[in-house]
Amino acid sequence: MMKKIILFLLAALVSVGMLFAAATPETKGSPSVEMLMWGGADRLNYLKDIYEKTTSLSTDKMANVSFISGGTGATDAYQLFRLKLASNDAPGIVFFGGETAATEFIMNGDILNITNEVKSNIDDILPSALDLASYKGQVYGLPTQVKSKVWYYRKDFFDQAGIDVGKIKTFDDFYAAGMKFKEHFPDKYFINFGPTPNVDVVIGWLGSYDNLTIADENGNFRISSDPRFKDLYEKLYKLATAPFSLYVSDWDSDWQPNIENGTIASLLSWSWMTEFLPQYAPAQSGLWGIRSWPEEFGMGGCAELISIPTASPNKAASIEVLKTLYLDPEGAVLRFKENGLLPVTYSGVEKVNAAVADIAATASPTSPLGYFGTSMVEDIFATMKFATKYNSDPSFNAEEAIIENHLNLMITGVESIDQAIANTQKDLELQVGNPYDL
Repeated sequence: MMKKIILFLLAALVSVGMLFAAATPETKGSPSVEMLMWGGADRLNYLKDIYEKTTSLSTDKMANVSFISGGTGATDAYQLFRLKLASNDAPGIVFFGGETAATEFIMNGDILNITNEVKSNIDDILPSALDLASYKGQVYGLPTQVKSKVWYYRKDFFDQAGIDVGKIKTFDDFYAAGMKFKEHFPDKYFINFGPTPNVDVVIGWLGSYDNLTIADENGNFRISSDPRFKDLYEKLYKLATAPFSLYVSDWDSDWQPNIENGTIASLLSWSWMTEFLPQYAPAQSGLWGIRSWPEEFGMGGCAELISIPTASPNKAASIEVLKTLYLDPEGAVLRFKENGLLPVTYSGVEKVNAAVADIAATASPTSPLGYFGTSMVEDIFATMKFATKYNSDPSFNAEEAIIENHLNLMITGVESIDQAIANTQKDLELQVGNPYDL
């Protein structure tokens, strides 16, 4: 009874807030655009500088951009976003760590459809980026980056072991290369694969299969019925227990030291790792190669998505900020200088390519460009062009946590492969129910 009363009161407050919002005109002059993200609120101050340098608006009309932190992680930010929506205090712009996290809010009508607003820019946006920002053919934001699947490898070690990454197409090829590497370097490891595969691992491997979804359109989970899930679990178990795999998970305390000391020779990771690898192993500048994951592993991708809430107090200003930051080619160069992340437009990449030699001339050896060399732009862009979206449902975050848990139990030997599959199915049904029932 108490739960019903609380829900009734919350609904009443939201309804009153919506009536008030409907009667409130958008701010004129220099509107405020608050951007909700996670981490320190000052970590994105450079975006404010870039916006002010590249906007076509005069000083008295440009938006006053500010940032609010939702906590230390993306999940905290999403929870704050829900609370802000319920209290009629929506920000102007919201960041999503991955487009899968936005699905819930899009289905609830909380995210603005900006298809018409970016219509004139469609041909300039990478198809992969547009796909990652779309839901059922409509655009609900812009990617700050295309997170493509990138295989980083020590060129010196692979050359010494006689491994040609261009010939590694299948899982069996990859496994054989790992064994060959281990034979040549008994004290080193081809990859790392620990007991706690995180969301990056789960999304990366789910995207290895065409149109593989955790649930069908009716909300029925498919872990036990679709044989591709068993194939996935078997492959991950085989990698985790391979003699060439260091039993350390990504982001564990032992991960970075083993990269830095040369124990780990390659990483099945993502394009954003260009930011971290130079900091993890600064002495290895120039030694790492970049290419996409082996062909059989698929070209799946994801995106850090930046969207506008439907209840944004200044929609027009938020749209202008969004387009200026992520579609303007001049801004693309400024953002690349800041973090080494490639833009999601052809014109932006062209502009970066034209400036890359000048940027490299003054780049620090531990900046992405100084570390990987000017070829990094084309190498990463090649993986971005073919990135494909994993078709998630609105309960993906909860589903992924359950999958991650049973992969851990399987890898650590608590559950067999068959038990892990059966228990994943069971827990999804018990804990999530219908993934479309929000």
